Amino acid sequence: MYSTKSSNDTGKSISDKKINILVMENDEKDQTTLQNFVNDRNLSYNLIFVNSVSELKQKIKLQSFKIIITDFKINDGTAFDILEYVTEPVIVITRSGTEEIASKALREGAYDYLIKDNKQNYLKILPEIIKNAIKHKNEEQKSMMLSQAVTNMSDNIYIIDMNDKIIFVNDAFCNTYGYSKDEIIGKNSIILWSGEARDKDANQLLIESIEEKVEDNYHKRSDGSEFPVTLSRSIIKDKLGNEINILNVSRDITRQKRTVKTLAQFSYIDGLTGISNRRSFDRILESELKRAARNSQHLALIMIDIDLFKKYNDTYGHQAGDECLKQLTGKIDDTLKRSGETVSRYGGEEFAVLLPNTNIHSAKNVAEILRKNVKNLKIPHSKSKVDKYVTISLGVTSMIPTKTTTSAKIISEADKALYQAKQEGRNRVKVYKK
Repeated sequence: MYSTKSSNDTGKSISDKKINILVMENDEKDQTTLQNFVNDRNLSYNLIFVNSVSELKQKIKLQSFKIIITDFKINDGTAFDILEYVTEPVIVITRSGTEEIASKALREGAYDYLIKDNKQNYLKILPEIIKNAIKHKNEEQKSMMLSQAVTNMSDNIYIIDMNDKIIFVNDAFCNTYGYSKDEIIGKNSIILWSGEARDKDANQLLIESIEEKVEDNYHKRSDGSEFPVTLSRSIIKDKLGNEINILNVSRDITRQKRTVKTLAQFSYIDGLTGISNRRSFDRILESELKRAARNSQHLALIMIDIDLFKKYNDTYGHQAGDECLKQLTGKIDDTLKRSGETVSRYGGEEFAVLLPNTNIHSAKNVAEILRKNVKNLKIPHSKSKVDKYVTISLGVTSMIPTKTTTSAKIISEADKALYQAKQEGRNRVKVYKK
């Protein structure tokens, strides 16, 4: 058994170039199989095995890992127990499980979900998956660093005492606000605020701005002109823990608003397919529910799942899988004609189509057109039990929401219809029925 031992446990130090991989697996045979695969291929992996969720949690406190590989079921839990706990990319490799579990795992944050087969084909594609997962994580970290760098640009610092009197400003503050240090020190900081904020009680404004970051408020310069700012505040304490001052970091975002808007747009786009991502879908759905309730109009939702897509990936590889996703989303997006109709990547191989002001009959017709158009792409799928080409299953619902209708309700209805379509053989459209 390999429990907690590394793949190079020879007494020598592990090369810095080796990739630390934490493997949660309690089957000794599967541990041996994975270790032998790494050794035979001379892969630069340092495998460290653990047998339980609790052991994994202890291990990641002591050591950093690039990747976590886990079986779905383990001694004291499942893969779901670690997905919210770790920040490393997680690859689930299991001998059991369903498409529903796989889809849920991907939605919960797993990078990929592989099925163990007797011929060990899953091992053949594992190195490429690990490579892509690390690349994805590195790009995510670079984006985070960029975000932090943008956040710290053009910072204006001023410190106030607990009575809201300004006791210190830096040069950037003077340049932005137009005050000299002699003019501003000793003044109440409320003079910097504009609009509704200025009308609030100073103590209440102080409490609110300390409790959370204040964004898109307006400050005033010495000449009375207003400008948008974001403001962060933190308490300064003395050695005894007494609160003595408040550090304020404000940023003039006049020039950055266009950049911030562009970055925000990118955060709502799926990087692979170029369509709206789950975050964007949630935002659009909330907005459309409110609009439909306000106007007493139908709102339709179509949930789409690519039939047996895991088998497609296992057969043709993940690069081909990515190209398949791009073709399908392109065809779905091209099919939607009316203003306001949107397709979003809901998770993995699952997509969501929103159709404003569309009753169930029309929504079903749209879904059937989508199904046919995807099949007519004639993307080969030799391992599909449904058709020789890639196909999709669709679940449809439509409702006139009220002010109390939640997004979870309409999603649940479409999901149930989608589940029925898959249960009845896939490559079909099913309508939700109460």
